[in-house]
Amino acid sequence: MNRQQKREYRKAYVRKMKKQFGLNTQQAKELLAAIESGKIKLPDPDLADGSRVRLDVERITSRKAYPEMQQAYRDFVERNASTTFTARLDRTYVAHFEEDPTWQFWTGDLILVKEDEE
Repeated sequence: MNRQQKREYRKAYVRKMKKQFGLNTQQAKELLAAIESGKIKLPDPDLADGSRVRLDVERITSRKAYPEMQQAYRDFVERNASTTFTARLDRTYVAHFEEDPTWQFWTGDLILVKEDEE
């Protein structure tokens, strides 16, 4: 991809994020920069309702606010580090688990499990 193609791709992506998330241009550019730098992980596009998933425990526990979160939530995350769940999508980027619907998770915090990995 040459420079011109990359600029056009970035412009199109910023327009898409503005429309999809209701962001202004500066916010969309900052989000794109964070995605490109790896600070933000986008949800797996193959994740659908009924997909088998695991929690991305390393990502969840590395957040600054994690120690202040509810003890029951932290216990759930740590207790289910290697558990495979069935994700049920509540909204585009929010899911709960069929096996335990107590908590909702951002789909970026879920790792899609392939059938041969279970």
